[in-house]
Amino acid sequence: MRINRRQIFVFVLLLMAWGMVACNKEVVYSHYEHTPQSGWEKNDTLIFQIPPVTESGIYEEILGVRIRNGYPFQGLALVIDQTVYPPKQHTRIDYHCNLIDHDGTPLGNGISYLQYEFHIKEIRLEKGDSIKTYIRHNMKREMMPCITDIGIKMKKKKQTYL
Repeated sequence: MRINRRQIFVFVLLLMAWGMVACNKEVVYSHYEHTPQSGWEKNDTLIFQIPPVTESGIYEEILGVRIRNGYPFQGLALVIDQTVYPPKQHTRIDYHCNLIDHDGTPLGNGISYLQYEFHIKEIRLEKGDSIKTYIRHNMKREMMPCITDIGIKMKKKKQTYL
């Protein structure tokens, strides 16, 4: 098999494009936890252990929610408990996710499974700080159907200089 220059050029170009997409240095953590197919029970707490950050700075916390079609409500109420270590700073956030508008149109991306991302907060972390996050639903119904995954993403905010 003979490889010509054009094939090498296309391969190198694809490799460079993949490298630019794959290298997102701002994202320092991204993980989803699955919920049971039978439904997410109120006492089932999802736990995320964000490892120590390698540099001090401002970080953006993003909540990810994935649902299946047929979710019976317009929103989802969550309780997010976080502890930053080593200073042991604890915060609790009651967060409401708008998933479906008043006309029944999903606000997320996808077809049979819908993906949502919500800005939780910005937080200042020092080098070596880690975060333990607990998430549970706070709906009146004990068992929440059609919620498939809950996730956390941490992004380091770029510093802007004036």
